Amino acid sequence: MNNKLTTYSLLLLLPALMLISCTQGDEDLPGAAGKADGSAILFSVTMPDADRRSNSTTVADNLSDGGFYVSAICPEDDAAAGNTLNTYFTEQFATRLDEMPGYFGMFDQSSEQWVWPTTRHGKQGQLKFFAFYPSREVLSRDAAVELSDGYFTLTNKSTKRGTAVTYDYRMSRFNINNDISRHIDFVTATAEGSKKANGETGVDVNLAFEHQLSRVTLKAWGNITDNNSGFANIEIAGVRIGGAVVESDFNFAEKPTNYASGDRTTTGNWVAPQTKGCVEYIYREGDIVIRLDGDSYKAETAATSIMGNGGWAMVIPADYTGWNKNNQGLYFSVLLRVKGKDKNNTLLYPYVEGAQMSGTTNTNKMNVIYLSVDRTTGEVMKRLYKDGPQFFTDPGHTQVYTAPDTEEIRNYGWAAIPLSTLCWKPGYQYTYTLDYTNGVGVEDPADLFPGRPIISKISVAVTENGTTWPMVYDFKNEGEDGVDVTDKITIE
Repeated sequence: MNNKLTTYSLLLLLPALMLISCTQGDEDLPGAAGKADGSAILFSVTMPDADRRSNSTTVADNLSDGGFYVSAICPEDDAAAGNTLNTYFTEQFATRLDEMPGYFGMFDQSSEQWVWPTTRHGKQGQLKFFAFYPSREVLSRDAAVELSDGYFTLTNKSTKRGTAVTYDYRMSRFNINNDISRHIDFVTATAEGSKKANGETGVDVNLAFEHQLSRVTLKAWGNITDNNSGFANIEIAGVRIGGAVVESDFNFAEKPTNYASGDRTTTGNWVAPQTKGCVEYIYREGDIVIRLDGDSYKAETAATSIMGNGGWAMVIPADYTGWNKNNQGLYFSVLLRVKGKDKNNTLLYPYVEGAQMSGTTNTNKMNVIYLSVDRTTGEVMKRLYKDGPQFFTDPGHTQVYTAPDTEEIRNYGWAAIPLSTLCWKPGYQYTYTLDYTNGVGVEDPADLFPGRPIISKISVAVTENGTTWPMVYDFKNEGEDGVDVTDKITIE
């Protein structure tokens, strides 16, 4: 690493940076102390609404106060062995400068500030910057993985052959938590500057941060009174997105996959290797189960979120194919229970415990979730685990739970909805509205008979609405623009 630092007194440096521009000589090369020569690197972040807080934005709105992290590569440096072009500095923290509101600088514990490369021998002192927020430590904490295991590793694969530079700077093994409630934002910015154009003129380098994830939410409705399916109500207690990319490398230097066709972002791309999996949120204490019946959520305009207190799912953008029993494509799955229209409102799903399904397989092997629910309010009081006739509050079956008269222990099963081809782009938020008027879907890929219709061969309609998720600074226009795309999917 070609680390170049110089020491300054902050109170003297900051006014001088805006006023002084001088040519660098041998006596004031980077590393020489006390020279206010316009060498310090200054950043600004385009955030006209930085002080506005959006309740639908996650941690990114803290960036202007908390600072961010920056790496840089100097294209004018000589290549190392194997044509490798090393970083000029790596993962330096850029902090707000109190003496210059709106500007950020990078310092170590001794108040040494990072400066531009030399302009000697006809060089411009060029740098290409790769910035991100939040920190890798925060990302790994919320993903529940360890940095020491190779997650969220910064990897430089940039090369230089002659004068031609190929940038490849990555955050490797970016991981998404299985628990939607732990999902957080990830924003990046890429910019170029030089000592000639910036340091010696007092012009800062502007970083325009962009959202690199997609946000997904599910809503539901159903005109149960008009259906011919034989069920009277559906009660929802969780959501799952399956077959999504949950681990990927992120290349700061690459153009987005769909850049030519209108990607929201301008820099950065999610690249191989990639791993698919599930993200989900099962209702927990404090959540209210969602009941679709003859009195509520009867029209698409009255559809309600079924994400509970989990909030938006933050997923890795990709071009997806829909799931069927022969592939690992994308699907939604909803944790629910269904009751019939007979006078006893018989539970139709999950299936009756102990019933034969096929051969020696019975319903006891289904993936069933148990919740203790307040009879009056529908509030989830406990997640429970069954062992024989007893229920426990822990998976290890050590803490027995006896529900009070005000609660009812209810069982729920996953009902999947296969999807057609979908394209999730960075910087977009997607709302999917599920119409349960005529059906509930098929057995989940993780269940006994993946793809088998639940109750009967009936359809679930899925409407997709995609709207741009604004740049980090553009909170006030959130959700104002977008195009509706409707895709009706029939499950056979």
